[in-house]
Amino acid sequence: MIRGAVGLVIVAGAIAAADPPRPPVGATATIDRIVAMVGTQPIWRSQIDERRYGQPASPELDRAILDSLIDGALEQQRADELHLTASDDEIDLAIKAIEAQNKVGDAELDQALAVQGLSRASYRLELARQLVAQKAEQLDLAPRVSPIGEDQVRSAYAELKAREPATGPLDGKLYEQLRQRLFDAEIEGLRRDWLAARRRFVHIERRP
Repeated sequence: MIRGAVGLVIVAGAIAAADPPRPPVGATATIDRIVAMVGTQPIWRSQIDERRYGQPASPELDRAILDSLIDGALEQQRADELHLTASDDEIDLAIKAIEAQNKVGDAELDQALAVQGLSRASYRLELARQLVAQKAEQLDLAPRVSPIGEDQVRSAYAELKAREPATGPLDGKLYEQLRQRLFDAEIEGLRRDWLAARRRFVHIERRP
């Protein structure tokens, strides 16, 4: 599976087409329903179904997916409060970066998305959501991270060397990789704390 390819679609709601075709006699259809409200934002059953990617449904899996969707809704609301958006150019650059990282072209990316049941349009929507969430983290969380000191990087290197004895010397490239890894871990900790606090502040209603 392509690294960096998004495997989830946020469905904001159903959009009815004008004069939809009449279904054939005897046809059946699955009716979507709201499974949670995050403030005034609905989360739909179809969003959970799309996130399983062929895995059999189970209460534990569906609960984990719903928790992830609730977190995503909370982060989107924060981005909206900060008036953050992602331009088409930014989304294009993100797609090019993903393709370069995985050494694939547009056609191969589309094939990988199709396997996950995603269209290019829905993929772009999810990338936009991720980009604005990253912007919000940079504005709201990154300033709270204490500078990563040399002692922390050298300690991380010692731990890495103990786990993987074949690791090379601590050159400039590895130093920066470890420093970024430590920074990302700090950001993730702050993100979890923020989400926990936000969950207490925003009315979240789960529906059976």
